[in-house]
Amino acid sequence: MSALAAETLRIASALASEGTRASETMRASWMPGRKDDLLAVDNEGSFVLLVRQYGSEGGALQRNHRVFAVLPCREYTVRVEDEEFRERYRAIVLRSGNEHLLSAFSILTATLLSYLPMAPSSDDIDTFMAEIIELFDVQPEVSMERVVGLWGELSIISSSKDPQAWLRAWHVLPNSVFDFSFGELNVEVKTGMGAHPLHHFSHSQLTQDPRNSYIASVLVREDRGGKSIIDLVEDICAGLSVEAQSVLERRVMRAFGREVELARDLRFSLTESDSPRFLRAEYVPRVVVSPGLPISDISYRVDLSACLTAHGSASLPASLS
Repeated sequence: MSALAAETLRIASALASEGTRASETMRASWMPGRKDDLLAVDNEGSFVLLVRQYGSEGGALQRNHRVFAVLPCREYTVRVEDEEFRERYRAIVLRSGNEHLLSAFSILTATLLSYLPMAPSSDDIDTFMAEIIELFDVQPEVSMERVVGLWGELSIISSSKDPQAWLRAWHVLPNSVFDFSFGELNVEVKTGMGAHPLHHFSHSQLTQDPRNSYIASVLVREDRGGKSIIDLVEDICAGLSVEAQSVLERRVMRAFGREVELARDLRFSLTESDSPRFLRAEYVPRVVVSPGLPISDISYRVDLSACLTAHGSASLPASLS
């Protein structure tokens, strides 16, 4: 993920440094790992990803946006080093004036392109283009709390013996009660940046099957020498099938959208050598609510220091580790 994006960004910077030219022929370089797809700069200074269109059918998808454009299939004349040629391509354009999004453009396009077949069908390219549109359109609220929370969840997956099983158990909906559900067993990851394990809980996380639910307390600090979310994704991908890698990388990209640079730039490390610490939910103090009361959406913060000392463990049960 990061290697492909870094090489794509290097190529883009090299093309940009050559300046614009009043010519319909676009200067281009091969996309890393691709034999027919190019990154180019047009005569207006816009960056253009060119995906080779095989065959004459399809390729009509089009989208105009103030930041980018998705263009239908047509012929382009390009120059790669000293070779000039003309081929049919589908194009994604990062419009001139949006250079601040070039890094995000590089990460999103390079990562998704790595899962596109080398000789893609028109439908394959339509799917690829539609996903790029979705990711650039989505502007989620990416708070530090959200980044830290995702980092904690990914660190748990990364440190597990079976990351593929943990990925399958990972919640899909953001309002799921638990982060991970393994049939009858659940794990909720709480990640904080303070000196103490002070975590926010919803009432249901502590009262829904507390004997079969575990809390993972993760304490982190910002650390330029630590790991980013993209680093953790790459660690996890080493133990996944190609299909599972695609699922994980797409999920992380959707969480950030065009703010995906934060997944590369923000780095953290564990605050304590024995972090994370695990605890059965039944040992966590909770508010007692009498049955039948018209009260819902209860949440509160709990300092887990005492109960982690009394009941915490450096590992999960063997069935979950």
